[in-house]
Amino acid sequence: MFDGSTLPLDDNLRRSAALLDECRALDIVLEIECGVVGGEEDGIGDADTDGDRLYTTPENLLKVADALGTGERGRYLLAATFGNVHGLYAPGHVRLRPEILAEGQDALSRAHPGARFQYVSHGSSGSSPEELQAAVGHGVVKVNLECEAQYAFTRAAAGHMFAHYDGVLAVDGGVGDKPPEPADTSVPYRATTAAPHTCRNARRMSAVTTTKPRRGSRRAKAGG
Repeated sequence: MFDGSTLPLDDNLRRSAALLDECRALDIVLEIECGVVGGEEDGIGDADTDGDRLYTTPENLLKVADALGTGERGRYLLAATFGNVHGLYAPGHVRLRPEILAEGQDALSRAHPGARFQYVSHGSSGSSPEELQAAVGHGVVKVNLECEAQYAFTRAAAGHMFAHYDGVLAVDGGVGDKPPEPADTSVPYRATTAAPHTCRNARRMSAVTTTKPRRGSRRAKAGG
């Protein structure tokens, strides 16, 4: 994933095109972003962003196709923005417009018959099933919903800790509710049985990393 959304579009696409060439050589799929996802991620927010940039235009999507091709230069996924927002918000706070994705597909098919974008939906937490179904229908192949995934995980973990706090904490200086494990799954048993395998794998890795590549080999050409 390369997020060049904070850059001017031409700079974003120039860097994306260079990365696509490298990814193609390594048989890797590149993911890029065109437009700005609302909210905040990694300390970068949209407070000073023009609201229009939250919605990618067909013209900008065609610039993506011109710069990166339509598959002949390598495969890439495109995070086109259609009102997406990082984070989780109350219903009605975010206005998604999945039809923007359809407009981009229509523009692409007119300029490059038979071509089709493979979209990514960023900031999808809180989206309704209907909105996601519409986005998928317009070409979304990957949906990002990190906040909802975090809540799903932490709710289960926190629920267990609240219900069994004496099993995860040493209460008032005690040892807590820690029943002894069966002998064959105890920590000393696992440590002693795993040690030979760990050491053997470490020796193998050491042998691989210290082996001098043959002259003209692929590893030598790649820098070792």
